[in-house]
Amino acid sequence: MSDSITSLRQAAEWGMGSAVKVYRQLDLKLPYDPTLRGRRLQNIFLSFFPFIAQALMFIFPLLLSCVLHCLPFLGTLLHHHHK
Repeated sequence: MSDSITSLRQAAEWGMGSAVKVYRQLDLKLPYDPTLRGRRLQNIFLSFFPFIAQALMFIFPLLLSCVLHCLPFLGTLLHHHHK
């Protein structure tokens, strides 16, 4: 579990550079022209997508690991609750 947390932290740290670039783009006003506005929004999304995908790659296994570790405890808890 500790390895998963370390991997998640590292992914967040390594991805921060791309996130900062995206946030800089968010400070810019959107153009009035619908075509340019759409292109700007698409570029922001495409810039941020790899960061999101990388974070999810580490978050899902971590969540699954937590759930699998908690299942026996939850089963015991539910069994005692229904008595």
